[in-house]
Amino acid sequence: MRLVYFVLALVMIAFGTGGIKANVSPFGADQVYQDGPRAVQAFFNWFYWFINIGSLIAFTVVVGVQQSNVFYGYCITAGTMFLAVIAFLAGRNKYLTKPPGGSQLTETVNVIRNAVRNRRQNAGRWLDGAKSRFGGKFSEVQVEDVKALLRVIAVFIFFIAYWTIYSQMQTTFLIQATYMKLKFDDFTVPAASLSIFDIVAVLTLIPIMDHVVYPLLNYCGIRFTPLRRIGVGMLLAAASVVVAGVIEIKRRNVWKDGGFHNQTVFNEPRNASSLGIFWQVPQFVLIGSSEVLTSITGLEFAYSQAPKCLQGLVMGAFLVTSGLGSYVASILVIIVRSASDTDWYPSTDPNNGHLEYFFFLLAGLMMVNFVVFLYVASSYQYKASPKRTDETVKDWDTSQTADGDPSV
Repeated sequence: MRLVYFVLALVMIAFGTGGIKANVSPFGADQVYQDGPRAVQAFFNWFYWFINIGSLIAFTVVVGVQQSNVFYGYCITAGTMFLAVIAFLAGRNKYLTKPPGGSQLTETVNVIRNAVRNRRQNAGRWLDGAKSRFGGKFSEVQVEDVKALLRVIAVFIFFIAYWTIYSQMQTTFLIQATYMKLKFDDFTVPAASLSIFDIVAVLTLIPIMDHVVYPLLNYCGIRFTPLRRIGVGMLLAAASVVVAGVIEIKRRNVWKDGGFHNQTVFNEPRNASSLGIFWQVPQFVLIGSSEVLTSITGLEFAYSQAPKCLQGLVMGAFLVTSGLGSYVASILVIIVRSASDTDWYPSTDPNNGHLEYFFFLLAGLMMVNFVVFLYVASSYQYKASPKRTDETVKDWDTSQTADGDPSV
């Protein structure tokens, strides 16, 4: 019976997370949309900052309570969620809202299907076959919105490699940590706890970037556009696994030179290197830094570049890339373990393998991904955000226009 409750809880979390994540960030950005792109950028920065505040509390306060009493730990999380709902509902009369428009996914699929059926008509590009003036069933606006959606999704594809690296914090970074020195004179470091440095990096860098770096770059006339920020974040992600690979070489060399000790991790014995776990801090900080530039900007990009009526769908598509990244990481592990006879991914005993090869492989794949991303980004046409006026605020539900901006 416990298993039934557990599975039911997971299903409820999945539905709740899917409903919240795809809608809460675009809804929040709607409140500052007419203030221009800088306001939208600032919103997503601080939205992500508060997400990580929640993560920090979960990793410290809630975990500490659950070590004494699991029930009370769940009470804290349920109680805070209840208070959040009350706070959200309290401002319902002050929000800028857009009327629901039905299933946009269904309409998008129908546009593509109609375009494929009419592809032999005398139309410009292949989706134009769905336009009524070329014999299709849809208006000019509907088809152009789908075109914009596909352009944005083309950029999202490159996030899959990023999330593949990001997922290493819960997999290979953790494996590496369990074979490093965890016990020091006065304390023992939990193997999974170093992810807190990722959170600290995010919490530290967001205010610096939002209040210092971005304004300074704007003042100097340097256009640090969303795609440029995303690209730099990808490079930082690649750097994180390169550093992890270098640390793995050092860890194993210390072990081979006799610097080892026995420790128990997750109730299993480990013949670990005497290299301290805090050597992992740089790779977690680099991942956190990449989040500030790639993950946050990805949310901003998904919102700002999506057609007005497809923002929820586009945000959902962006979040799907995170899940796909985890699946790609799992598939990559299977391929690598099979091709290298587990030498490149020795999850049971990294001391007798070359886990660093897997790290360097991830970095290499990211660099290939980055090069292709540069090619796609160089031809991307931005959609500009309108400035706030009394009329645009009043007519928020019915009218928003945007012009193209060719700068990358």
